[in-house]
Amino acid sequence: MKKKALASSFLVVALGISLPSLKQELGGVPARERRESAAFAAESSSRGSTAKLPARPNRVVLVVIDGVRWQDVFEGVDRTLAQIYRLSQDEVVGPGRLVPNLHRLATSDGIAVGAPGYGEPMRAAGPHYVSQPGYLELFTERPAATCFSNECPPVKEPTFLDAVASATPPGEASAAVVASWEVIARTASAAPKDFVLSAGQQRGANQDALGVSPRAIHALEAARTASPSPGHGEYRPDRYTREIALAYLEERHPRFLFLGLGDSDEYAHQGDYRGYLRALHEADKAVGELLETLDRMGDDGRNTTVLVTTDHGRERAFMSHGSFAPESARVWMVAAGNVQPLGRIPIPRTTHLYDVGPTIRALMGLPEGAGPGSPIRELAADTGQNVLALDDRGTESKPDQDFSTGPSASRQARKPPAIESTLR
Repeated sequence: MKKKALASSFLVVALGISLPSLKQELGGVPARERRESAAFAAESSSRGSTAKLPARPNRVVLVVIDGVRWQDVFEGVDRTLAQIYRLSQDEVVGPGRLVPNLHRLATSDGIAVGAPGYGEPMRAAGPHYVSQPGYLELFTERPAATCFSNECPPVKEPTFLDAVASATPPGEASAAVVASWEVIARTASAAPKDFVLSAGQQRGANQDALGVSPRAIHALEAARTASPSPGHGEYRPDRYTREIALAYLEERHPRFLFLGLGDSDEYAHQGDYRGYLRALHEADKAVGELLETLDRMGDDGRNTTVLVTTDHGRERAFMSHGSFAPESARVWMVAAGNVQPLGRIPIPRTTHLYDVGPTIRALMGLPEGAGPGSPIRELAADTGQNVLALDDRGTESKPDQDFSTGPSASRQARKPPAIESTLR
């Protein structure tokens, strides 16, 4: 974007900066109480049907961490950049220390798409590898060929979010979009009035619905008057965005949640590699908190697939990205929850950001969209609906994990060795 966990009780000291806990920053509001999830009867559904979502669908959470390079996710701190930006040797850590939750999911407890050396890469279709075109590609399920910058007009065509909202039974929470970057408000949907949308400090629709607890209300109010740093203008720092989103997820159990985190890209555009790494480490912590939240949500949590990706990569020189740097087209995705825990998987074809929407539709039993993308069938799991049960060759996938009882091991955010002063 331009510029214009681990356990929540674990105090992170990242890149030499002691990060205050969100509890202290937001006034120490008591933790929200657990919400008992409603029981849903199983109901079959075909992917091409225009009927309402089944009573027990596979829910989806999509997390987008803006402008994060595949190198940092899969390989850890870049030694060359560390030298350029004068990081100490102690700060040059591998992915298991930099992004412990994503690393665990990518290597053992989930699935990684686009990892180096594992099949064809995952890419943004471009040709303009900047943020709004990347998000448009995600939401509209097609390349954003006519959007050249982050100043494009509001989206006019329906997106997969509109399909989620229209297929959700009355009285149930359909979709929620909570993002740090205000431009998401004009990018996510042609009809945002049909679901909850909060982007940046002020923009969105139905934002009153996000006040589900005193802690969430406090985060919403604090964010409206807080400094937008590391962004500017109407940007809302990630620490507020993630608190608002996770509170809503736990209290309302929406069918779909989009969590958009942007601090990483903001720091990168400032030429602050240390700040970028710290923001990425905090985003990974948010993924851990998300997995813990799903563990507390009973059947709804167990029937949730988590997808984590980015909107674009970066140039080799790190600070920027765009059509001038074709290497910034390369992206990645990590999946958890109702997926087979296969780790890094080789996919024999290039996947794109426009395949994410069709994958979500298939997971949720929604009608196919009109775009050129197709579901990433390697994410198949035993969800009870077999929506992704065939790969591109028509070969039946054989799920090997049972998610029917107990918390999924792939959802538990394991606490790694303490990160003390190594990330300074």
